[in-house]
Amino acid sequence: MAKTYHILGSPQKWSVLRRLLTLVCICLCVVLVADLSAQSTKKTILCSTSIIADMAQNIVGEEIDVQTMVPRGADPHLYEPKPSDMQRIKDADLILINGLNLERWLEKLITNVGVSERVAILTEGVQPIRSAEHEDSTDPHAWMDVSQASMYVENILKALRKAGLDSAKIEERYRDYQSKLSSLHQEIQQLIQSIPADQRLLITTHDAFSYFGRAYDLPVNPLMGISTEAEIRSLDLSLAIQKIAEKKLNCIFVEHTINPKLMRQLSTDMGINLGEPLFADALGSKDGPAATYIQMMRTNTQRIVSGLSKPQISPEKSSDDMGFLSILGFFLLLAVPFTLLAYVLNHRNKITHV
Repeated sequence: MAKTYHILGSPQKWSVLRRLLTLVCICLCVVLVADLSAQSTKKTILCSTSIIADMAQNIVGEEIDVQTMVPRGADPHLYEPKPSDMQRIKDADLILINGLNLERWLEKLITNVGVSERVAILTEGVQPIRSAEHEDSTDPHAWMDVSQASMYVENILKALRKAGLDSAKIEERYRDYQSKLSSLHQEIQQLIQSIPADQRLLITTHDAFSYFGRAYDLPVNPLMGISTEAEIRSLDLSLAIQKIAEKKLNCIFVEHTINPKLMRQLSTDMGINLGEPLFADALGSKDGPAATYIQMMRTNTQRIVSGLSKPQISPEKSSDDMGFLSILGFFLLLAVPFTLLAYVLNHRNKITHV
């Protein structure tokens, strides 16, 4: 009788193999379902800005899903909410906002959705800088002072406790992060003190560095108001130019979310350096020099110190160039009426001949 050969061996071995494969599939399905279940029950924190989201992420780790409304690199002053943002607000277990009128658009959405009880304002306890021109206006950029940012982090932990989202690991990460912020604050103080005394003036595009200036003893002169929606006034520009000339300033700066055209032209006209862009309202890309709040503050400080410590491009040359341009402009101004007069006389002569 002829023997029958099986490619996979005997029927008994194939039966055992099938059972093993079935068992493996069942185990994989159990793991997958458990993972999906864990993800579905994972709590969510919704943050208004990328800076706040980074602070929260450093505290909660991977235990809680941290999301941000305004993405990295985007300006919170100019953000326009999307229809999907309403659902994100509704689904969030905790909402962290800056306050001090930074996110008026978000506060309206929160009121409409009816989840105000889930909101934590992180500037509670912060010493705000109030506007000298507008009675009820305050500067929202308190995170630019690292000692005030520590208050943000403390308020995040309080909010987590109130919402029942804290844990032993979160408490431990909180203490570690506060220690890093304390070291960063001291580091910035030392770096700013290394700038030559006669060059300690920070001229930026919009008013986002007042807390930084107050904390680290660095006078600040912005060309426009607190919001990037404000327009540059000719008086503010004139005063800035006067201060640059008086101090023989080496460098001016622009924020990375603002068009640098005006500051670039100003630096060219006055023969001074335009520093590397500063980060004010949002973090940069994840692989950039301002990927986290700590990196952002360190990068800003290093760029400010480097820029203000450099010599001017060529003050004498720039002064001569400006003098030449002034003279040229004067003669051009005189030439206009003479040109018009010559044209009129020439035209009259042609009519007379006809």
